[in-house]
Amino acid sequence: MDSLKKIKSLGVFGGIILILVGVVFLVFPQEVVEILALVVGVGILIYGAFSAIVTAIKWNNTRNRVLRIILAIFFIILGVYLLINSDVTISAVGVVIGLLAVFSAFDRFLMANERRKEGLKFGPTCIFGLIHILFGVGMIYSSLVMISFIVMLAGIYVLIAGIMVILSTCYFFDF
Repeated sequence: MDSLKKIKSLGVFGGIILILVGVVFLVFPQEVVEILALVVGVGILIYGAFSAIVTAIKWNNTRNRVLRIILAIFFIILGVYLLINSDVTISAVGVVIGLLAVFSAFDRFLMANERRKEGLKFGPTCIFGLIHILFGVGMIYSSLVMISFIVMLAGIYVLIAGIMVILSTCYFFDF
């Protein structure tokens, strides 16, 4: 019985943490995006440094070693640049997400065409293709605004998830 109380308190604690994260995402979306940009920059910098260390230790082939060292130095320089210019990081991530959405839209349109040829319903697939196109163009056009919007949507989701965790934990363990 004591372990059930611990699980219940852990569930309530987890729910409160989710609610707090959701509120932070909703109240400070720009700051969350900046932190995410820093994480991307640090990740690329760490990858470059790790790659340089591994290449220096592991590879004996001179030609491959020089190329790998050059790539590692490139990633280190890119990581430092992205850390200094977080707007570039946000724009680059937004453009990549936008391009992926546009490619996904073309996939949806191809699928709709196949469904049309087979005599199946294809309207919803076309609608999802249009949504992907609009989202992709929005991401490419204004990455910062769109990523902030996505962070706010994630905040709403996490906030609701936290409330649901608390409610389900309290309800479940009252039996």
